[in-house]
Amino acid sequence: MKKAIFIIFIFLSINSSLSCAQSLGNSSYNQLANNKHGGANHNTASARMPSNNKVFFTVNALMNVKADSYLAIFNLAQIGKTATEVEQLMANRINGFASKLSENGISEEAIYIDMISLVPVYEYVVEDKLFSKSYNEVPAGFEMQKNIHIAFTDVAKMEVIMKIAAENEIYDFAKLEYFVKNTEQYFDSLRQIATNNISKRVAEYQKLGLNLSKLPVKIGEDSKVTYPYDLYESYEAFSTNDLNKIKKRHSVTHSKKKVHLYYDKIPYDKFDIIINAEFNEPVVQFTFQMFVEYTLPVNEIPREKSNYFIINQDGTLKQLNIK
Repeated sequence: MKKAIFIIFIFLSINSSLSCAQSLGNSSYNQLANNKHGGANHNTASARMPSNNKVFFTVNALMNVKADSYLAIFNLAQIGKTATEVEQLMANRINGFASKLSENGISEEAIYIDMISLVPVYEYVVEDKLFSKSYNEVPAGFEMQKNIHIAFTDVAKMEVIMKIAAENEIYDFAKLEYFVKNTEQYFDSLRQIATNNISKRVAEYQKLGLNLSKLPVKIGEDSKVTYPYDLYESYEAFSTNDLNKIKKRHSVTHSKKKVHLYYDKIPYDKFDIIINAEFNEPVVQFTFQMFVEYTLPVNEIPREKSNYFIINQDGTLKQLNIK
């Protein structure tokens, strides 16, 4: 009977581990494989006693905000035999791209062409000599590069823009910028939320007999905004077999592993307050920290008064009046 119970316990333990693994993404596969301790790192809450007559409060707050507008940037490179030919070929591609964008609700005013470079392109020509060959670098044409900036407010437009770009042989998608209007309002909101949080905690301390309202106080704060393009991480999801036996007899050629990217938001575990925690698209993340320190009064300990005596000639004691 004991043996049966033991087997069931093992099965439940393994099944529980598999259930947890099913909730992980491929980005965690290599991290778990390389984890020396075989488990995740967990942050636990901790409390600190006031020291040096100081009582301090710290609040970390985060707010997720959807961008108000976006800017997609594409790079174009064009080669031609002459500068005029390069310019004409480039103009044809850009005009075709802009025309299709206009048909899909993106106006001409939302498109900006940024001239990057126009440089000569060289090639090598072989010159045969009597006993050798020389390679001479000669001009072969020109290369022009331009960037196309496309502004839009509906993130769903990005799929349409990518499709039109590919149809016009524009494949180099450089970057997507995110813009938020009036960022100050979000920091003001976070400051007010943090202030209310600390005021509530100070009031709770007063219920416990510690009145901090009239004590000297120091206040510090820090804020930051993080945009989605700074939060993309890469990973490679693959499993490598043990090839030691094969390597002894044959050479092994490893295939190139595909690198994947994914949006990895700022983790929530370091924050006391999170506003708009749930979202399904990359967001702009505003973070705010407030630090408040109260100084408790130091009670001075009265010094004991020392008494001094002298011995007279007759052997009696006389107290000295020393202040």
